[in-house]
Amino acid sequence: MERHQILIVEDDPVNINVLVGTLRDDYTVFIAKTKEKALKLLIEKKIDIVLLDLNLPDGNGLDICKMVRDDRETYSNPAIIVMTGSRDSDDELRSLEYGANDFISKPLHNQILKARIEIQVDLLRKTALLNKLARIDGLTEVANRRAFDESLVREWHRCKRAGQPLSLLLIDVDEFKKYNDAYGHTSGDMCLRQVAKLLIEVFKRASDLVARFGGEEFAVIMPNTDQKDAIALANIALGKMVEKNIPHQTSSVHDVVTFSGGLITTFPVDIDLTAEEIIHQADVQLYNAKKEGRARIMPAFTQQVASVF
Repeated sequence: MERHQILIVEDDPVNINVLVGTLRDDYTVFIAKTKEKALKLLIEKKIDIVLLDLNLPDGNGLDICKMVRDDRETYSNPAIIVMTGSRDSDDELRSLEYGANDFISKPLHNQILKARIEIQVDLLRKTALLNKLARIDGLTEVANRRAFDESLVREWHRCKRAGQPLSLLLIDVDEFKKYNDAYGHTSGDMCLRQVAKLLIEVFKRASDLVARFGGEEFAVIMPNTDQKDAIALANIALGKMVEKNIPHQTSSVHDVVTFSGGLITTFPVDIDLTAEEIIHQADVQLYNAKKEGRARIMPAFTQQVASVF
């Protein structure tokens, strides 16, 4: 079972000891005694739940709450449970207005605290499942276009920070309309599922993303992959597609199902290029692959491209 991570933002050593003793058997616990340390840990760690005291040596806990909710790209979106010894109802109201998920008064009751945390963990699990389902293509069970768009922007920024290349492959199943007309839409659906499965088997790193781009088109995002490796992987995938020996007697390309691919490898630097333009460049190469006879990978290499994402 997944072990969730909790950040305790508290400067009182007695309260810290109580909280750690209560939670350490079930959760991975981090401690921050200041606002500065809390924000640093929220960037460095994947924190699921924050137990947040309002009174800190270098600021108010509500400032943390507001910063986290205002910048979810930087701080992710942890559940926040505010803890305070104040009996002022305005504190509770302000906490909720600033984005806290729950509010607990001190002194803390261990069983109530654990129950409140378990509620947040259950909500996190359900939200994660819904988000996953919303990003999966129902037919092929790979990522859908929404997930692809989000991943392209995210990986572009990550590769830019790390100074790494990013490769994008667009794939189109060759003469798929003819396949559907000859073999029927049920067989067409089965064919797309087999293409998706093959791509997952070839592009299997945790950082790679295989997505259904639309219709009979697929896209593969390959972070930290140079042109040489990206071409090699794409050609392996094409070879395995031919080896699957899915009959396509009406194809003018081959007597089995094949695909064409357009590939672009980019090094993100400070030049004005949008996500749509990156996709467009890969799409141009896909068009060129079709023009050259299909069943091939057509690469392009852009040495200095960048983003205004």
